[in-house]
Amino acid sequence: YQRRVHGQNPKYVKMWQRNCMFWNKDLIIRSSYGLEHLRIEMKGKEIDEEWICGCVDSNRLKEALNAIRSDPAKKSLVQMAEKRLKLLVIGPTESEKKKAEELRLKGNEHVRMEDYKTAMGYYTESIKLNPTEAGTFGNRALTYQRTGDAKRALQDAKATVFLNKDFARGYQRLAEAYMLGKNYQKAYASLKAMLKKDPGSKPGNALMADVRKAALDSGVMLHEARADKEVAELLAGRFSDEDGPEPMEDVKAPSDPSNAAEVERFFRPYNQLREEARDLHKSGKFDLAIDIYKRAFSMLERMEKSRGGLPREEFERREALLNSNIAVCFKQKQEPSEVIAYSSKVIDSPAASSDMKLKAYILRAYAYESIDKIRQAKMDWLSVKELQPGNLDASRALGRIASALHEDAAQKKLDAVGEAVRGLEECKKRGNELYKASMCCDDV
Repeated sequence: YQRRVHGQNPKYVKMWQRNCMFWNKDLIIRSSYGLEHLRIEMKGKEIDEEWICGCVDSNRLKEALNAIRSDPAKKSLVQMAEKRLKLLVIGPTESEKKKAEELRLKGNEHVRMEDYKTAMGYYTESIKLNPTEAGTFGNRALTYQRTGDAKRALQDAKATVFLNKDFARGYQRLAEAYMLGKNYQKAYASLKAMLKKDPGSKPGNALMADVRKAALDSGVMLHEARADKEVAELLAGRFSDEDGPEPMEDVKAPSDPSNAAEVERFFRPYNQLREEARDLHKSGKFDLAIDIYKRAFSMLERMEKSRGGLPREEFERREALLNSNIAVCFKQKQEPSEVIAYSSKVIDSPAASSDMKLKAYILRAYAYESIDKIRQAKMDWLSVKELQPGNLDASRALGRIASALHEDAAQKKLDAVGEAVRGLEECKKRGNELYKASMCCDDV
């Protein structure tokens, strides 16, 4: 290591000693583990020029260098890897940094012109001079993504995140690369990591909606617990290559409809989708929550076709529950007409429980009051009192409505009296006009 990379410079000898931490037995164990980890990670791939140019982890590159050093046929690769390792450990010179920046800016100009192939070439030359700049890898990942090369886009996106774990755009590039490869679980985790770094990111939130929609359309279930674990790994700069997307289970009717465990297993995909919508609702993303609730309706329709001996009421009850959830979302969005529409569906459902109907009546009553339909609101509040006689909200609302109706009746009487007075004034005015007309020819 001293001879090939750093000569006899004591500064780098000490650096090497600090990195190793221990010598002899522990160093042998670490080296063996590193080589084995590299073999697993490469999965039979050959260490070639492209792999070396894309590698930004000095430890991985060291292990790769040890693996190919003894092969005379790979002398040029060894030299390339040594040069790359020196750039990663020591860093580029100021002149190399300046030249790399000029090439990066030229690449940016070609990206704006949508000339991605040329931009890709400039970014590659820039990376050869300065492989420690995360932004350049992120830009090249974009060009690979725009040209449909998911594999290279993913490699550069990982390099971006590895070099700068606080760079939110790097996680976006990673999500876009996973999206291109239809790995929606990984894309979802990458975007969650991005939004931890930049919660208000508009591109991140928009892409999150796209990922959710694409996953649902493709029949892929996104797992929150798994995503949280992957986020922790990403934020630590670690990447797992296990398969991400998991298809939704093929729903089969329970063999015994009276077995609660089998029924619950049958409805598990629907329940997971509804839980995801509820999480969005709790975080204030009402439009996304409504969209997923509506997709849950479609899922129930598909499941009903294979319901076997399950009674129709099982599906009607869940449909009523979805209508109730959607009504609550529209209440938060202050759209009373939609609240009335979805609450009415719950009230009219024969499978809705008394608690669900109680909640629907309350939602609809408030919505009617907000658009000054006082009499309809009164009828709903009376229904609430029937279902729950001690409901304080209903008692207060009925008192409020009685006062409003009394004032409304008094106002109507005043309006009627005023109309009558205006009629009399009009009659009097017309009578005077007729009197004057009859007297104009008689000089008495």
